[in-house]
Amino acid sequence: MSETKSKASESEDPVEIELVVKMSPSALLGLRHALAGVPQSAADCAQEPPRGSESTGPDPWLDNKEAAAYLGLSLNTIYKYASQKRLAYRKLGGRLAFRKSALDDFIQQQIHPARRCAGGQDLVDEASVPPPGTSGQ
Repeated sequence: MSETKSKASESEDPVEIELVVKMSPSALLGLRHALAGVPQSAADCAQEPPRGSESTGPDPWLDNKEAAAYLGLSLNTIYKYASQKRLAYRKLGGRLAFRKSALDDFIQQQIHPARRCAGGQDLVDEASVPPPGTSGQ
């Protein structure tokens, strides 16, 4: 008899159940935030790439900690630059992610040429700089 039940349960379609829960708006917001990264169905799980797979490929996405380490900045600075729109980012489920190429562009934007005098001359003439280890006289 138990064999019949197991065969019947395997062939049955899943049953969909609707659940109604009453909660305050702040509790609902907290629940949404907590469930932001959770797939809604088995189909979403099948389509979602495994964690960490985004960091492969020609232009990977880096999370905030990876981006901070890559740029040599603190997490607070990464958040500040993102809020100031100095760094291009995406936000999914409350998490920031940065393209490695966008971080490389940011680094290139931070390179400033050496200053020159109004006449186009270098600020310090190389001939006037004494070689190391000499007194300059």
